[in-house]
Amino acid sequence: AQTLITYRQRPVIHNSGRILSTGAFAHKDLFLGAEAAATLRNFWFAGEYGVTFADCGTCADNPAFSGGYVEAGVMFGGERVLKKGRFDRPNIHRPVMKGGLGAAALTFRFDSIDLVDSAVDGGALSRAIPGAEWWPAHHFKIAPNGFIASADLGSITAGIDPAYALAIGQGVTEDTVNGGSVRAQFDF
Repeated sequence: AQTLITYRQRPVIHNSGRILSTGAFAHKDLFLGAEAAATLRNFWFAGEYGVTFADCGTCADNPAFSGGYVEAGVMFGGERVLKKGRFDRPNIHRPVMKGGLGAAALTFRFDSIDLVDSAVDGGALSRAIPGAEWWPAHHFKIAPNGFIASADLGSITAGIDPAYALAIGQGVTEDTVNGGSVRAQFDF
């Protein structure tokens, strides 16, 4: 038997439960998307938009779900590097280990996902994420971020965090999650 596909999403960070879900219903899907990124000295921009066409086999109208993001930033003391279509480690002008201060960046990201179409009401989510980054060296960064996530919870409770399933069962239709996170990242 073929496993059915579920589409779902967390509010922001991966240690929280899923807030949106379509439940398992699709036999196959087709994703069409476009993305772009650019750098200009110490500024950068990136964005993506995509549509997933879900095929449930027996639905009168197969749903299409959409989502995307835009992100922009500026770096002081370095530049983001775009190499072979993806962002690589930044160029840090004066790393801490060579007597400098490293590089700092200010970032802003907005993303959204819409899992509502036809008879499927999996909800919708929009997130605004302002942030900062400090790169003491090319392979290490510390990144504090804030976030505001606003959700239309939809009506489907299969596949989401039990607390959200309970809230939907009690008639809650919307939620806003505000918070922050700090990530330390070392790559090699």
